[in-house]
Amino acid sequence: MSASTTQVPARLQYALDSQRRWGEAGVHLVPVRHHSPACALALSALLEEVHPATVLIEGPVEYAALLPSLQDPRTVPPVALLSLGERTASYYPLAEFSPEWVALRWAGQHGAEAAFIDRSACLRDDDDPRDDARGAVARTLQAERYLARSRSLDALARRLGCRDHDEVWEHLFEDRATADIRSWRGFFSDTLAWSGLARLDVEREVLDADGTHAREAVMSAALRR
Repeated sequence: MSASTTQVPARLQYALDSQRRWGEAGVHLVPVRHHSPACALALSALLEEVHPATVLIEGPVEYAALLPSLQDPRTVPPVALLSLGERTASYYPLAEFSPEWVALRWAGQHGAEAAFIDRSACLRDDDDPRDDARGAVARTLQAERYLARSRSLDALARRLGCRDHDEVWEHLFEDRATADIRSWRGFFSDTLAWSGLARLDVEREVLDADGTHAREAVMSAALRR
């Protein structure tokens, strides 16, 4: 899947063009899949080339207080950050191959400012309503429910002869040659196209109700600052 050669919907093309324009202005949007070795490698290549002064990470803002501990060489993954709410516990797992881990450790090692910029975990509304029926009280802050429910990714899986969206991801991203992954501009253009396909299948009302738009407003404000 290549965003430069595949015809995409107008909204997605606008997003891809915006990503390119932001990059030309020195602000690099890095769409990742959590716990992806390929995304971690591509991000490492970006950081090595760009050497950003600031690294913004999609994670609850209250985790900023934990950055010194997370960036301490004595902290060895896997680790998980935990938020305790009135009715739920929310966790944010990090492995050595998590792109978020690569970002925060690179920033600490190179004197760059690092910040978690997502909405507080205590204010998030993105619980799966089916959790109540199962009696679940814990959730991951890195859920990927819209990937599994995407009609577009399901159609892509059938077209490629894959069983599901996870197998499509492995085929299109994790199985790439190392040189192709380290060519991070094309790689992250493709990851934006991948995530955008799932996003286009979700009604605006759903994204309002589950807090997605509220979270994105918080992160957009942080980016503007």
